Amino acid sequence: MISDAYLALKLLHILSAVSLFGIGVGTAFHLYVAHRRNRPDEIAAAANSAVMADLLFTLPAAIVQPVTGIALVLILGYRLSESWLVAAYVLYAIAIACWVAAFFLQHSIRAFAQAAVADRSALPPGYAKAMGGWVALGWAALACFLVIFGLMTFKPDMIGLGALASNRPESGGWQRAALCSNIDISYVYPIGISYGYQDNSPAG
Repeated sequence: MISDAYLALKLLHILSAVSLFGIGVGTAFHLYVAHRRNRPDEIAAAANSAVMADLLFTLPAAIVQPVTGIALVLILGYRLSESWLVAAYVLYAIAIACWVAAFFLQHSIRAFAQAAVADRSALPPGYAKAMGGWVALGWAALACFLVIFGLMTFKPDMIGLGALASNRPESGGWQRAALCSNIDISYVYPIGISYGYQDNSPAG
């Protein structure tokens, strides 16, 4: 059933978003706290955990997120060229580029810290540069994801072309949405657009 497919895609999309954002923030916080303590052994352990988490969770989520997102867009009848979607594509590409660069910097941070532990010495000068770049990339990726969440929530018409155009009755978008959510949608059109929702789920 289309409703089952929609709900499965939506669940995967939400889980991948949670993984991207939650695990990313969590591992970044862990590594930054270790950095602030300025102990090479703790930094090496935190950086190693961050690298493993990125490979096990962030990488798969980064692949699943756009695949399920585009599938949901098509099911709900939106145009792939909607201005808010195009903005989301660009921001997501920037965020992933930042993540890839930060991932390689984490390898350098781990190597610097492990070398300092092995030599029983202070962290080398290259460590500070790598950490500074990693922090900057992290903030950039975080900002991109926050804006993407806003775009997905509010779906603004960013260039004045009518964000609801693809959701008019003739486009079929709202009909497919109704099939997915088991609701009956009535229209008053073209004198403005009003949507009436009727819950057809069984009582009790």
